[in-house]
Amino acid sequence: MLNLTFYPSKCVGNEPKPLVLLFGFLGSNKKIMDKFYKIWENNNVFVYVPPLDFSTILLRFELKKLVKIIHKYYKDNENASKIIYLHGLSVGTCCIGTLISLLKSLENGKYSYVLPMIKSIILDSGMIIDEEEVQRGFSKTLKQKGAIGYLLSLSFPLFKSKWRNYCRNDFPHLLSDDYDWNYLIITGEYDEFFPNSSFLFVEMLKKSIKNENRLILQKSFDSKHALHFKNYPEEYKKSINDFIEI
Repeated sequence: MLNLTFYPSKCVGNEPKPLVLLFGFLGSNKKIMDKFYKIWENNNVFVYVPPLDFSTILLRFELKKLVKIIHKYYKDNENASKIIYLHGLSVGTCCIGTLISLLKSLENGKYSYVLPMIKSIILDSGMIIDEEEVQRGFSKTLKQKGAIGYLLSLSFPLFKSKWRNYCRNDFPHLLSDDYDWNYLIITGEYDEFFPNSSFLFVEMLKKSIKNENRLILQKSFDSKHALHFKNYPEEYKKSINDFIEI
């Protein structure tokens, strides 16, 4: 399991630094996430990499803890920047939907003050939008991870109610028109796990958002699921840096 990791800003100066929440994919480890941190390291930001395991996705334990960590961060740092970037990789994009849901609802909305701080959301190789995609995509993903992954894939029906809850109650928060969040959706032309979900999400997002000043950008790479940064590191990094500078 990947533990909560904090990367301090490498930039000097006392000015407030935005906060980045970077959600990895299943199987992420510190070595992998260190590489993704490199995308952000020159942007004068603090980066949190939350843990990612099945409790994060299905049972919400870690995300509830994360909500309270974010709250403590702002409580302890009154002069902290009020800008947050969310960056999700593969199933990490689902964590973003659930995080937004919890920020709105947990303890009667106590933490909802964080939501207007979110400036931009980056969704890489993700976007589970219905239960059918959950079963197909994750079963295929886990079966490629050997015997253990195959056995886990057989257990997926046991968690059907959890995924149904995500699709019905958490995912719609990503389509919210209540805030001025900008979106960068990163896709792969050869994504074998969730081949169409990102494109469907963009269509749904454009229909739900009435604010013409909000940005919905797409970037497609000639690569497979969640391998865009590995295959095209400089182009991937430039896409994100250009996006957050807007």
